[in-house]
This record gives sequence, structure tokens and C-alpha cells, in this order.
Amino acid sequence: MATQSTCLRNFKLKLLALNLVLMLYPQVALAQRCSNVTIFQEFSYADTFNSSGTALGPAHSVFQQDRFYVNQQNRLDPNDRTDDLMVTRQARSAYGESVRRYLVAEGLGDLPAQALVGSQYVVDVEACGTQENPSIQVFSMRLRGNASPSLRKLETTNSCPSCDLRGAVLFDYVLADANLEGASLDNAIMDEISLVNANLRDASLKGALLERAYAVRANFAGANLEGANLSFAELSQANLEGSWLRGADLSGTNLEQANLTDAVLRFANLSGATMTDVILCRTIMPDGSEISKNCLP
Repeated sequence: MATQSTCLRNFKLKLLALNLVLMLYPQVALAQRCSNVTIFQEFSYADTFNSSGTALGPAHSVFQQDRFYVNQQNRLDPNDRTDDLMVTRQARSAYGESVRRYLVAEGLGDLPAQALVGSQYVVDVEACGTQENPSIQVFSMRLRGNASPSLRKLETTNSCPSCDLRGAVLFDYVLADANLEGASLDNAIMDEISLVNANLRDASLKGALLERAYAVRANFAGANLEGANLSFAELSQANLEGSWLRGADLSGTNLEQANLTDAVLRFANLSGATMTDVILCRTIMPDGSEISKNCLP
């Protein structure tokens, strides 16, 4: 009987001590609370700048900044939704860091802010702790509702000749052997894309971003690449016959054994480009001169 009384007294003391801790430190109780939250985000060009007007660099910072505009400034794009989670600087910072880790794990750590423009994302997170001391973990992220029929066709068939893909986000896509003949890809975001053996004959890629694209043996014959960014791209053995490269950025690009017959490179940037065994025949160079030194029979 005495033992039962002692145990009951000890239990009551422990319960009293626990209640005292929770009264003095309410954060201890709240820190154990977790919930799943779904974030709906749409990104406009304006979202790629911070509130001081400075351009944001990595994509994860846009996810974070968008929550400030939506929740604090009530500046919503059509498919944005407010949330009750990212209403403090600490919560938004934790969210941005979690998005960064997620993108890195998915091989998209280098995704630029500009690649998000015009896209919609649904992000599922687990949130624990308090808004002042949050723990946020992204466990799912998916594009929502903005894939055009042309893009869906390309993704499912690897072929979309004469398709309208202007402004499409094709960052890090694998389109080896794809047929994009005559397609319109003006201002498309194609950084780090794989286009090995792809057919882009007569395609329009004006202003397209192809930095570090891997396009070995790709066919760009007759393509319009005016103002395109092809810096540090791999274009060895590519067919660029009759292509229009006026003002294009080819700095650091590998053009080894590429065919530039009848190509126009007026005002193009070729600094640091590899030109070993490149075919130059009736080729208009950046300074306006024409070179014909190794025309094919």
C-alpha cells in the first residue's frame, strides 16, 4: 500500500513538473507540432527580383521571395495562394533553404531564377516548430497546369516538328535524337539541355538560352539563332550550315569539326571558343569578313 502511495505521489510530482515546464516554456510544446502544408505558387518576371529591385540568382530564392510578395504585400499572380505558414522572415528563410536542398537532390541545383518565369508549382511541405523557430521540409514539388500541348507532345514522343515552343522551359531536358525541325523555340530556356543528334533544321531559336547545352552532332542547318546564348555549349560535329548566328554568344563553346558553311556570325561572341577543324566556307565572321578556307567538295 505504501509503495502504491509513493508511486502515485511521484507520478503527481512529475506531472506537476511537466506542467510547470510547459507554462514557463510554451515553445517546448509547440516545437513538437508538425503539419503538412501545400503551397501553390506562380512565378512572374517581377518575382525574380527582390523588394529592392535586385535580380535574384538561384531558383530557390524566387520560391522564398514569392511568399513575401504573396503573404506580406498581397501581390498575387493568378494562380498564387496565400498560406498561413510563410508569414515570418524565419519561416520564409527556412522554406527557401528546404527548396534549395530539394532542387539539389533532384539535380536542379543550378536552375536559374529566370527558368521559373511563367510556371506554376505545387509544393508539399512538412512544417514543425513555431513561426519564430521553424523546421520546414519539402517532400514533393510538381509543375501544375502550364504545360502546353506542344510541350506535352515533345515530352511523350520526343518529336514536335513545327511546334510552337516559344518561351518553353526545357532546362536540363534530355532530347537526344529529338525531331524539332521547323519548331519555334524563341526565348526558350534550354540551359544544360541534351540535344545529341537532335534535328533542329530550320528551327527558330532567337534569344534562346542554351548555356552549357550538350548538342554533339545536332543539326541546326538553316536555324535562326540570333541573339541566342550558346556559351560553353558542346557543339562538336554539329551541322550549322546556313544558320543565322548574328549577335549570338558562343564564348567558351566547343565548335570542333562543326560545319559553319554559309553561316552568319556577324557580331557573335567567339571569345574562348574551340574552332579546331571547324568548316568555314562562305562564312560571315563577327567582324563582317567572309572566310572560305576548307569548303567541302
